[in-house]
Amino acid sequence: MSLRNLLKAGVLAMLMLLFLGTFLVLFRSMEPTDVNIRRHVLLVDLDQIPVGTAKRVDSAKGPVFIVHRAPADLLELERLSSQVRDPLSRASHQPPYARNIHRSIKPEWFVANGGNLRGLPVRYELLPFPGPEGWSGGFYDPYDGAMFDKAGRVFSSGHPLQENLYVPEYEFLTVNSLAIYPFGRP
Repeated sequence: MSLRNLLKAGVLAMLMLLFLGTFLVLFRSMEPTDVNIRRHVLLVDLDQIPVGTAKRVDSAKGPVFIVHRAPADLLELERLSSQVRDPLSRASHQPPYARNIHRSIKPEWFVANGGNLRGLPVRYELLPFPGPEGWSGGFYDPYDGAMFDKAGRVFSSGHPLQENLYVPEYEFLTVNSLAIYPFGRP
């Protein structure tokens, strides 16, 4: 092997190492780090959501819906308990505060991931209120045809879904502000 070919091979090897190193640095920078996860908090002003409406906020894991339920909605949740698969969210993985009839910390406020049941982005998302004709409202999944009540509980018939909507971790910072942690609490 001549000196020229040896130099070419050495330069080529150094360029490949440089490319590989740059690729690894860029690839690792895209991973969610603890710092980025702690920074990813959705702050919501609850004064902007009138009773009986929902607000969508976007996160890195997909849309999140915040629903301000009316007193009539809360009464309806009790009435619908016999028509949903898992009324108290015991069969699906949920935060402890979502294991009640209203599936939330405060009965009048409901927070749910709108991307899919596991909180991962997918090709569809849930549609809030009012849903198909003859239905009092909640969430509708146009991909499967699944319907959920205003507590995100999946109805028992007509579709293959078995789990309630995913409730992300969240907390009330004040009476009028909410912090949602799509990647979990820091």
